[in-house]
Amino acid sequence: AYILFPNLALFETATSWSTFFVIPVSADLSIVEVRVLAMPEALERLGNSRIDPTDLPEHILSVEGPILFDRLDGEGVHPLESEDVMREDIYACEAVQKGMNSPLFEVGPMSKYESALSFFQQQVLDYVPAE
Repeated sequence: AYILFPNLALFETATSWSTFFVIPVSADLSIVEVRVLAMPEALERLGNSRIDPTDLPEHILSVEGPILFDRLDGEGVHPLESEDVMREDIYACEAVQKGMNSPLFEVGPMSKYESALSFFQQQVLDYVPAE
């Protein structure tokens, strides 16, 4: 996956392109819009099955279009061992969000090892006009 701009990522395979647009709603909640452009043959392999919204995991609010059922439950595999980038990212984000709810959490200075992140954030701040 490639980060094109903050909140916008691109993922491609031999038969599809996917964009991931992350919309922060609050400090501990984001909405991810995933759009897929795929070859018709790739969609045919998925079949025409649809998922009942009541069968979705609680972190997925809605799904449109065909999707593989086994990709949702992970078959008991830990998210970091699932080889599914989206499940890994959801797990990492939820772990950070849980930490933010700890009474010991506080905002502090970034370490020297996070200099690439602070550089990137400054680039974004320089690009986006102040309100």
